[in-house]
Amino acid sequence: MKTLAIFGGEKTVPDGFIKTWPPLTQADRDAVLSVFDSNVLHGIFAPQCKALQQEFADFIGVKHCLVVNGGTAALHMALASLGIGPGDEVILPAFTYWSSAAIVLHQNAIPVFVDIDKDTFSLDPDLLEAAITPRTKAILPVHIHGMPADLERIIPIAKKHGIPVVGDCCQAHGASINGKYVGSMETTAGFSCNRSKNLSGGEGGLFVTNSEDAYQFASWMRDFREVPINAESTPHTLAALGWNYRPQEFVTALIRSQFKRLPEYNARRYEMAHYMTDKLANIPGLKGPFEPANRKPVYFSYIVDFRPQELGLDIPAPKFKAAMIKILRAEGIPCGRHWLQPVADEACPIHGDLPASQRLRQRLPVELRPLQRFRQLQSVAISCHAGIHRQPLLSVQPLSAERSRPRGSLRAGLRKSHLPAGEDSGSGEFVVI
Repeated sequence: MKTLAIFGGEKTVPDGFIKTWPPLTQADRDAVLSVFDSNVLHGIFAPQCKALQQEFADFIGVKHCLVVNGGTAALHMALASLGIGPGDEVILPAFTYWSSAAIVLHQNAIPVFVDIDKDTFSLDPDLLEAAITPRTKAILPVHIHGMPADLERIIPIAKKHGIPVVGDCCQAHGASINGKYVGSMETTAGFSCNRSKNLSGGEGGLFVTNSEDAYQFASWMRDFREVPINAESTPHTLAALGWNYRPQEFVTALIRSQFKRLPEYNARRYEMAHYMTDKLANIPGLKGPFEPANRKPVYFSYIVDFRPQELGLDIPAPKFKAAMIKILRAEGIPCGRHWLQPVADEACPIHGDLPASQRLRQRLPVELRPLQRFRQLQSVAISCHAGIHRQPLLSVQPLSAERSRPRGSLRAGLRKSHLPAGEDSGSGEFVVI
């Protein structure tokens, strides 16, 4: 077995080996430069915007798509277009990116957090019905890490109670359930095209729906809603609120160019994920993600679970993870904190227990970049396999409390969450890029 870099051995991943995302080709450059030739730089009727809307709607299998300037904007439109307003309750998973809750607050509505399924990290359908009240106006499942939420159970519950479903698909372009893409099954949905996403334009977002009413309202939101004050007024008299979520053509052109390679990128991520799972299956103390038979994720992130008890180690998972961070950094794999706690903890300290969400703190999200080589993935497995057997490393302390503070908080009154009791089993996450 090779000598670990932390003990003086050669690094597995050489400097400069890890490339940035997204990969940019000459086709991408040509697409962006073509915007100069068109002399149309922005607008909801601009050629790149109109083309992407049709292309993405056809891909997902929906009637309508609107290109906007960000994923949070797309999600906000998806929620607001259903008439969500002050005092309404919106059910969402406790573990998600904070913007999922922020869009609820944008409408002066109340986020109601429900714990997640321990295997897929998405909203737990078993806890959903208990959270529904007469004030519940929407259910917002998040396809976290590119893993589809259990819509086959969530949607029937929503229909039973007459509640629309808003899909947070920001990390799940091309993820599917029984062959149907996420975003096509929900009432409305939003996708992000931020730099890190599977489909990237550096920034940008996509709103999708089959609802004519939601589409019309979202169209007004994207621009400045223009309605005549009286019969004599011109159509340009402003008498209602809009959010100016309009896109820019340079970004949209890049998204369109990247979109042509999305199936290839997703297939590569899927291949790499299964490679990692196969390798980790032979390493006690580590376990790859669970993949339900009817769901095909796109692996925006690949989740590794730390299990020190499998090695006979009587240490907490955070200490075990801290050792792995130190090993991987020495091998040339950059690591950093990632989503330190459930968003409910940041939003409201007193909310109930979140056993499944809190257990995610002992897991490792790995970013799989389709153009990287399998050598990098192999280095993760090799380094972990070697490192978990080196007892001196287990004396390392978790990263400082200063680093573990939440980066912000959601200041709003929240109704109590419907969450089961359970144990908290660790803290701290990090990303391998």
